Order: sequence, then C-alpha cells, then structure tokens
Amino acid sequence: MQAQEPFSILLVDDDSMVIRILSRILGGFAPLRFATSGRAALKLARESTPDLMFLDVDMPELSGFEVCKAFKSDPALAEVPIIFITSHESLQLETKGLEKQFGGLKVTRDLSLRIEQGARHALIGPNGAGKTTVINLLTGVLKPNEGRILLEGSDITDLPVHTRVLRGLSRTFQINQLYADLTPLETIGLA
Repeated sequence: MQAQEPFSILLVDDDSMVIRILSRILGGFAPLRFATSGRAALKLARESTPDLMFLDVDMPELSGFEVCKAFKSDPALAEVPIIFITSHESLQLETKGLEKQFGGLKVTRDLSLRIEQGARHALIGPNGAGKTTVINLLTGVLKPNEGRILLEGSDITDLPVHTRVLRGLSRTFQINQLYADLTPLETIGLA
C-alpha cells in the first residue's frame, strides 16, 4: 500500500507580505508552495498538482483570471479548487529615488514619497525649488533621470501623459485670470 501524499497548497501572490501572512495562517495546516507570478504558478502546478490554490487576482504578466483560465483548460489541473485573493492598499502614489537633472543642475534629488488614498498634501517652496518639476515628473511631462513612480502599485514611470490621465492621474494649471463673460463657478468648472 502506497503512502498518500500530504494535502498541498499553492500560494500565488506578487506581494511578499500577503504570502507571509497566509503562510502564518495556513502553514500548520498543510505543506505550502509559493509562486510570485502566474507563469511560476503554472510551472509549479504542472510539476506537482496542488490540492488547493490561493490566487491573487491582480498580478503582473498573467492576471489571476488568466491563470485560472489556464488551470481550467488543462485536464491535469482543472479540478484544483482556486480561492481568489486580493489586497487593496490605501497607498495611491509613490516615488522611489526620483531624480531629475537639467545639464549640471540637479533639481530633484532622491525624492521618495508615499501618498495614501484620500490624503491631501501641499508642495511648498520658494521659486526655483523644483515644485513644478516634481509635478511634471509625476504627470509624465518630464522623464526622470533616475527612480520610479508607482500609481496604485503599478510602475507608471515610462507611461505617457495621456495614459496616466486614463489611470486617474492628471493635473490642473494655476490660472489666476478670470474670464469676464463667465461666472466664478463657470470659471472653476474650466479648471
């Protein structure tokens, strides 16, 4: 009589913190295997079919839905139960080591900031301090010399302005001239 293999769980998430939390919760229950991408999950599952899979919905490369579709179309994996997981951080906008240089003048040096959802911040400084440069970097008008810009966890550093606008990141310009034929409310509406 052959020994039955233990029940195994495959955890798939590109966020190491989520994997650590699930490992603590599920670690005593069954042997765990880990993948940080959809492609790695498919490879691991084809090597040794898991009995259960926890799958992140929102991942780079292949989304959780695409991985699920691949599982369900593979006869060897089609019966594996899949539990979708997702975590939504309140972090909306983040920069890591952002730098911008014009010739020999470094305007932005190692700017790392984190803006939480719903937060309101003011960018204050004297003329020439780099405030407009920072806004232009965030909105894609300027490309940084170094560093990354993340919007809701996705790297948008190389995305053009119009794509950032479609993702919800845009700017308005300070226009302190009122239009004589518009009401103040109509003028604000133009902003």
